[in-house]
Amino acid sequence: MMLTKLLVNKKGAATIFLVLILAILLASIIVITLDMTHITRLAGDLDIALDSSAKAASIQIDENALLYGNVFIDKESALSIFKDMFERNFLSRGKTGQFLIEQSVFYPTSFKVEAEYYYISPSTGNRIDLFVKVINTSTPEILSLGRYPYIISDISVDRSTIAVLGVLTYNRVGLLQRDPIVVKRVAVSQLTAELVN
Repeated sequence: MMLTKLLVNKKGAATIFLVLILAILLASIIVITLDMTHITRLAGDLDIALDSSAKAASIQIDENALLYGNVFIDKESALSIFKDMFERNFLSRGKTGQFLIEQSVFYPTSFKVEAEYYYISPSTGNRIDLFVKVINTSTPEILSLGRYPYIISDISVDRSTIAVLGVLTYNRVGLLQRDPIVVKRVAVSQLTAELVN
């Protein structure tokens, strides 16, 4: 009875229409705010996990090279430590059975990385791609890291270094499901140990 009166009256119909538009607008703002808050939190967590994993991996000294007076990173050990630390710092978070999957991709020479890993969240479908490069050098070198379209190539290194490019592809949820948002983070850690004569 009351609704019929409102719909017949021009002012009542306009009021109902305005309330519906405001409700849709409010719901959209809430969804956007939740998405952006979640993306910001994930990006911060990714930063912390990449930094700590890269630092742990960069202190893996190659003992064979040390015999010849070179302070280099042991690539095999560094990659193993990096993967283990990243899984513990970012993926596990109280869950078990979540692991990075190694993938092989053929690169042009300038974009060679030692390892590439990915992880897809079973609940959200969010994907994380990690590109890991270990450089053992004592002369300045320009770092190329990643694969198209995520290539990072403007980092100069002058000692043994491990560099990681993390790419988080976040699938939006809710009313505004459009293209995913891509967040890129880089972590670089250099081996600072030096031989003392």
